[in-house]
Amino acid sequence: MRVPNRIEPCTLFLRVSIVLVLALLPAFAPRAGAEGPAVSEQIAGTHLTLSVASAYDSASLRIVGPSGYRLDKSFAAGESISVDLLADARLGGDRNGERDVESADVGVAALPDGRYRYELACFDARGGSQKYGGAFMGFGGAARDRDAMRAELTGVREDLHTQTDPSDLLPIPETDATTEQYTITDGDDDGQAVLSLDSDSPSLDNYWHLRTTLNDLEILQDTDFTPSGISRMFFDRGLLYTGLGTAAPNGSLHILDDFSPELILQNTGGPEFELEATTTAFRILDSSDRRMFVVEEGGVSDQLVLADNGFVGLGTSNPTFPLQIQRSDGGGSGFLVKTTGAAANFEWYFQQNATTGAFLVSNIEGGAAGVQIFPNLPKSTLVVRGGKVGIGTQDPAGKLDVDGAIYQRGSVRHPDYVFEPEYELESIDQHSEAMWRDKHLPAVGAGLYDKEGRAVIDMAARSQGVLEELEKAHLYIEQLHRRLAALEGALATLTEGVAVAP
Repeated sequence: MRVPNRIEPCTLFLRVSIVLVLALLPAFAPRAGAEGPAVSEQIAGTHLTLSVASAYDSASLRIVGPSGYRLDKSFAAGESISVDLLADARLGGDRNGERDVESADVGVAALPDGRYRYELACFDARGGSQKYGGAFMGFGGAARDRDAMRAELTGVREDLHTQTDPSDLLPIPETDATTEQYTITDGDDDGQAVLSLDSDSPSLDNYWHLRTTLNDLEILQDTDFTPSGISRMFFDRGLLYTGLGTAAPNGSLHILDDFSPELILQNTGGPEFELEATTTAFRILDSSDRRMFVVEEGGVSDQLVLADNGFVGLGTSNPTFPLQIQRSDGGGSGFLVKTTGAAANFEWYFQQNATTGAFLVSNIEGGAAGVQIFPNLPKSTLVVRGGKVGIGTQDPAGKLDVDGAIYQRGSVRHPDYVFEPEYELESIDQHSEAMWRDKHLPAVGAGLYDKEGRAVIDMAARSQGVLEELEKAHLYIEQLHRRLAALEGALATLTEGVAVAP
């Protein structure tokens, strides 16, 4: 059943519609993205001009609105971003695809009343882009910004709220004053009851319909009196599903919109938090439109799991540790620590080698790792305790305590070169002179000290120097031994001569 086709006076729907518009006005306010450029808008009749503070090499503007309204236009560097909302636009199917206008893809003769949303994308020569979104209203054949609409409708809204005689506003038969309830029944047995609000004003060809069936309740917006237009709100009483912008909700709350549907959460006096769905991701933004949380479409399963035991899983639905990172595509798992905007910007990769199973630490992804820890390590392989490092021991006794053999590889050579024929071995006298003059063995070198006067020792160089001096000492011992043997031989000869003398 339908209430009488036209509710008189005609101002009834106009005023009720204005209340609905004012209730939706916060959604019409433009919201610049955190990455968007500074943009100001000028609206004059059916012309829209956007001014961008930053330079750009090219830009594209898209506007969508009621009755399948669509405008797409591109601009070159330096070109004014200005459009004629009639001449530059076309009409086609509405945004939900629920119906088509009679003549699809036709020019726009008059600006339809309703909400319009635009997205401006500015591009630089390197391929980067910045985006800005906003909204305005079409009313009476002209475009209106939010402040103008609010100023124009505030007086009407207050007048509507202060009516003393309801019969002047809603000429429906009186009911029991204690219930303040009106009942609309399905008198023609078509399966639905509809309350339609409209205006006779030719400048406001806009209708709102409240329709209920056995299982559904729906609010629609249309340009004619037949309740078959755009579904603004839909409630499925059987599934307890609610749709905003769609008549086919797929969940408890389903919001559908062409330009990143948003859900704003705010405590009284507190900041706004925005839940937003783009064409590729779900985002949570703060009151300054800073992206606090982003989930992109098409990722792997179990990207982030918060288990009931308080554990966090990345890539796993069953974390068994406070933080578990798991990869299932055959590659090595890991994480990246990165600093930007600092005096020293570096990237550190903590990752697992998928082939060897080793844990790697490197500042180059996939490069030679500075630290490699292989699986199946023996007990106490590396222990750091009380400022002391133990290798092979749990209780290091000094700054470095190693239980086991130590091997060194590098440029330091074994000093066996002193045994080569071409090696010029200084004489014992030369070596002695240098030793007493410099007060250290020539191959060992002078002692080194830090700024606090503490000795600093290069263990490898010191080991090589000491061994070189030891090997040269054995060469000197050999020389002295030969001299001594020669002297003993000469002495024996002399002794024999003396013994046989007459």
